[in-house]
Amino acid sequence: MNARALEIELKLPQGNIWVNADEVRLIQVLQNLLSNATKFTPEGGRVEVRVSVEQEHLRVEVADNGVGMSAQTLDDVFQLFSQGEGVRETHQPGLGIGLALARSIVEMHGGIISAASAGPGKGSVFSFELPGAQLQA
Repeated sequence: MNARALEIELKLPQGNIWVNADEVRLIQVLQNLLSNATKFTPEGGRVEVRVSVEQEHLRVEVADNGVGMSAQTLDDVFQLFSQGEGVRETHQPGLGIGLALARSIVEMHGGIISAASAGPGKGSVFSFELPGAQLQA
C-alpha cells in the first residue's frame, strides 16, 4: 500500500473482539482482501477497513475506490481461477485462487463472504461475517 501511495483508514470498535476461529486462516482471508484492494485500486487511491460486532457476528469490510466490477464479474468473483476486469491494467495478475480460498475459509468457520460494486470504475466492497463473536470493552 505504501508503494502505491494508497490511503488506508481503519474503523475498529473500542475493546477486544473474541471469536472462535483459526487466527492464521482469518489472517489469510484479510490479507487476500487487502491484497486485492491494493491490486485493483489506482495509485493514490483509498482503502477502508471496517470491523464491527453485531448480534454476536463479526463483520469485516474492505472497501476501495478502485476499478470496481461488473455484475458478471460479481457473479464469478469467488470461483476458482476467476480473473476479473482490470487484471491486465494492474500488471499484477494473480492465479485466481485467493478469493476462492477466502470463501472456503470463511464458510468452514460457519460464516459468509460477499462482494459488491456499483460497477466498473466505482470501487468494490468485500465483506465477511463470522458467528459467535463477542465485543469486550
